[in-house]
Amino acid sequence: MRRARNLARGSTPALPWVTGAEGVGAAARGGRWGQEYRVTTLADSGAGSLRYGVETMTGRRTIRFDVAGDIALESDIQLTDDECVTIDGSTAPAGGVCIRDATLRLIRSRDVVLRHLRLRPGPDVPDTDVGDGLELDGCEDVLLKNLSVSWSTDECVTIARSNRVTLQNCLIGEPLNSI
Repeated sequence: MRRARNLARGSTPALPWVTGAEGVGAAARGGRWGQEYRVTTLADSGAGSLRYGVETMTGRRTIRFDVAGDIALESDIQLTDDECVTIDGSTAPAGGVCIRDATLRLIRSRDVVLRHLRLRPGPDVPDTDVGDGLELDGCEDVLLKNLSVSWSTDECVTIARSNRVTLQNCLIGEPLNSI
């Protein structure tokens, strides 16, 4: 039996080089054809950091990793009012990337692709009362693929007021302090 891809007629999947991008978010453009930013440090901020690539850079971009390990955040990372961004953890060396100690937030963003990331906010999330691993609010056309989200103090993933979002091949579970 053939599976429906839920793509608009004539649209291209967000990840044409990876077979199996499906669902309503599969047509998210991400950062294809834009600039490439390389994460070269596990530090919370500064040149070469994930925060710099997400919060300081603008325009269409793909964020790739030249480092592997834990990125210990001092505050939430927010992608706000932005579009056409890919954060691709599959490029990290063996061991991959874990974003911990705070929340990754997408606010009013569109055409975003997140893949191959581990999100672990932990019990002491700074500067917030939420404690989610991943939060989407007011977003459109988002593909979340091959993510692992756990150890949150609230929901692991929150999606509010958003349209055309696909979670595919994600492991979401094991929140802390759950009843």
